Amino acid sequence: MRRGAPELVVGLLLAVLLSSYVVYTRRVVRDLRAEAQRSSLMYARVLRAQTDTSAEFEHADWTPPSDIYETESGYVIAMDLPGINREGVEIDLDENRLVVKGTRSVEQPTHRSERPRGKFLRTFSIPGSVDHGAIGAEYKDGVLNIRLPKRREQKAQKITVKVS
Repeated sequence: MRRGAPELVVGLLLAVLLSSYVVYTRRVVRDLRAEAQRSSLMYARVLRAQTDTSAEFEHADWTPPSDIYETESGYVIAMDLPGINREGVEIDLDENRLVVKGTRSVEQPTHRSERPRGKFLRTFSIPGSVDHGAIGAEYKDGVLNIRLPKRREQKAQKITVKVS
């Protein structure tokens, strides 16, 4: 059976419409993914702003990755801060919050920039079991290690009652 010109034109139009629909659908899906990522980042910023108890919320351009470990004697926060001078890092303790902030600046002109720059800020909740007076930090090889030692538990003491 041989197709005529009208059937061939209709077939070509359907093929063009189908390929255009596929391209359009891919573009819509890509745009939806991008919008979902933007919404997710915005939601995370709003949550951080709502959980921040300070009156003044500081803006951060980037967030350094961190790991938190628990040992028998305390906690350790390991934060990647390569290329940042030790003087550029500030650590504050405010009741049960530990705030780490600073700035990474690149003064050389770059052809391509993949590392984050600008202000960074991380806030951590400190458990009540941490001895605030013994908190310490060490910055070595681009990693900031913050030691949060646990308080020593007071052992129960036996009290003798005198009978008179």
